[in-house]
Amino acid sequence: MRIEIPPIFRKKPKFRIDHAQYALTPLGKQKAEQFSTENPQAVILDIINDRSPCDIEEIAEEAKITPTKANIIVKTLVAKGYVRKVNES
Repeated sequence: MRIEIPPIFRKKPKFRIDHAQYALTPLGKQKAEQFSTENPQAVILDIINDRSPCDIEEIAEEAKITPTKANIIVKTLVAKGYVRKVNES
């Protein structure tokens, strides 16, 4: 007899934090100057601009947000072409 575990009790997969280094693209440098400082993406762009290259943990610590949230924002900025991966760890 097999017991089925209800979906509510199943473990959710852990979010994988990327350990790559990130740097701004030329477009990202331009956008960093245009964004409002209240915008979370602008904060991340400023951090990457100041500390480039840097990884997700450094970005999260500097921005005072969780690594998961920093990872999501950085992935969005990569998709928009503002940030690029410099190397993989």
